[in-house]
Amino acid sequence: MTDRERTAVQLREDLAVLIGRKILDEKSANRLIEYYPLPARRDYRKRLVVCFGVLGAFLIGGGLTMIVAHHWDRLSLAGRLAAAYLPLFFFWSFGGWVLARRGGSAVRRESASILILASLAGAVGIVSQQYHSSGTLGELTVILLGFGIFLIYFFVIGFFVVL
Repeated sequence: MTDRERTAVQLREDLAVLIGRKILDEKSANRLIEYYPLPARRDYRKRLVVCFGVLGAFLIGGGLTMIVAHHWDRLSLAGRLAAAYLPLFFFWSFGGWVLARRGGSAVRRESASILILASLAGAVGIVSQQYHSSGTLGELTVILLGFGIFLIYFFVIGFFVVL
């Protein structure tokens, strides 16, 4: 709470006493109430919903990952590549939808760019594992940072240029 908010709360508590002792009249008290509005009440239920949403997303994502990992050896090469690229194409489509329909929401734009980058990291990892790439973690990091810079430009800055 800021000092101004504390003053507004304290003023509400002391106002009856100040009016009763004739230190303030009703007009002055009303002007002070207008000048020092009460702070807005914070609703912590929204944070709880977000926390449970994130927990649910982790549980569902982890469960799907375990199902794919359990059947990984039975998948053909095409199935493995589909597991690598389908999330990437899905999240690119989601990002396009966000820019076309919901571009005003910074949360959706940033979420789309993070999902795209995460699915890209998974796709690069699966493809490099499948084809026995000798790439190092440093090379993967450089590739992902390059795509990350592009995504930040495209979804955050590029949104304002396009529209």
